[in-house]
Amino acid sequence: MQANESSGNGYQRNIEALDMTNYLCRICMGELRQEINNGNLDLSVYRYLSIIKGKTAALFEASFHGGAMLSTTDERKLRMYRKVGNDVGMIFQLMDDCIDYEMDEMDAKKNVRSDYEEGVVTLPLIHAMKQDEKFVKQVKNGLVSAKELYDRVLEAGGTAYTKAMAGRYYTKAVTTIENLNLSEAKMARIMTVVDKSYYGIKK
Repeated sequence: MQANESSGNGYQRNIEALDMTNYLCRICMGELRQEINNGNLDLSVYRYLSIIKGKTAALFEASFHGGAMLSTTDERKLRMYRKVGNDVGMIFQLMDDCIDYEMDEMDAKKNVRSDYEEGVVTLPLIHAMKQDEKFVKQVKNGLVSAKELYDRVLEAGGTAYTKAMAGRYYTKAVTTIENLNLSEAKMARIMTVVDKSYYGIKK
């Protein structure tokens, strides 16, 4: 009984160390900053990445952190798991941004071609608008239809740029996972999550 109580106390300390308040605050602030920036066609790449770092990456980071605490108390490893979670969250959101421009609803299994109509400015559009000042003026003046906008984003390499950005986070995540020195089975399970975030459900 005494051993169980000791184990329970250790588990409680780990749960407290997760600091859910901090994660919830980061997630809520990310959502709020996205709402504030709805329709902001001057949104920078840096600011957009900082928004999704809170909105999506913090949720993944909390999940990886919480799961890791069930198997280790090593602070170094816990930090590494948090880093992987953050990188996977960034990958997931960036690739999800591309789905809105590249896939139909049947393949995506979700609504697509909806971000811009809802005022959500994502990285593919941000990149495309940086390539052509005339395009920026046309969009701001309402002279571009939704279909034209989506076509122009693809032509300007907006999704290609976004995928390249996601690829950098993928490389960082894989490097961190390799440095965790996990068993082959555990690495395979974690890599399944990383790969599906990057390659999609067909991977």
